[in-house]
Amino acid sequence: LKMSQLLPIMKQFLKKFTSVNNFDRLAAPVELIAVNLDGKLKFQWTVDETQVNSYGTLHGGYTSFLADYTTSIALAAINNKNAGVSVDLSVTYLNPAKVGEIVFIETECKKLGKRLAFLEFQLKNSDGKLLATAKHTKFIGNETNLKD
Repeated sequence: LKMSQLLPIMKQFLKKFTSVNNFDRLAAPVELIAVNLDGKLKFQWTVDETQVNSYGTLHGGYTSFLADYTTSIALAAINNKNAGVSVDLSVTYLNPAKVGEIVFIETECKKLGKRLAFLEFQLKNSDGKLLATAKHTKFIGNETNLKD
């Protein structure tokens, strides 16, 4: 599979994955914009009023959900659609994002073992300022494949 073929395949996969009636539908506004064969993905979206807290800034719960969701997609991309199950997710909030702000997510699989995968997440604004980081550990030791 070539790099040029991977992005449209992943976009179609994500469209199907977010056009459901479960929690994952909340990721629908987030667009995949780049993918590497080694599992590095880049996403972007514009923060809207449904994703903010009472201060008018990006809600920590939504950020945490996207850390889980996007790192799981990165893992599935390099692990035969096996997104595993979360063992640990740690999010650090560094700076706020406001409604209307375009933000970017970068994910990376730091290590893919036989039973565990270690993933990282960064949320940045359009100036490259770091807004949040996350470390995500997932158990991948048995069949937990995503449905096609």
